[in-house]
Amino acid sequence: MGNTDGRVYSFTARSGQTAWTKSTGNYVYSSPAAAPVPGRGPTVFIGSYTGRFYALDARSGAERWSFQAPGRISGAVSVIGPVVYFANLETRDTHGLDVRSGKEIYGHERGGFAPPISDGETLYLTGYGDIYRLKPRDKGGRKKG
Repeated sequence: MGNTDGRVYSFTARSGQTAWTKSTGNYVYSSPAAAPVPGRGPTVFIGSYTGRFYALDARSGAERWSFQAPGRISGAVSVIGPVVYFANLETRDTHGLDVRSGKEIYGHERGGFAPPISDGETLYLTGYGDIYRLKPRDKGGRKKG
């Protein structure tokens, strides 16, 4: 979990003792998401008010990769398939990063707090006053379904 002291904290399930911490340099209002990443193992994804988004080894807290967004990250994170999504509070847009590399592979000009959700076929994204229903494209750029 994140904290206003600029750190991310992980606790052991059995005792509740601190397992590890990671300093981000500014508030961590973002709620994390954890997911198994093929070839990497369990990973925690979380953003900071510095605009930096992190992928951390869930067991040790070691940084796997990070991504610098153009502003503060405050909302929840979601992992859908091979993509981790977060919204940027400052620019109110949504970013999608490859869970293995941190390379940006998706961007949408709407967002702010809520992460996208999916039913496995469609991506749903909430903006400040709208809900967007996004369908994936095939390799030729055509919308599926």
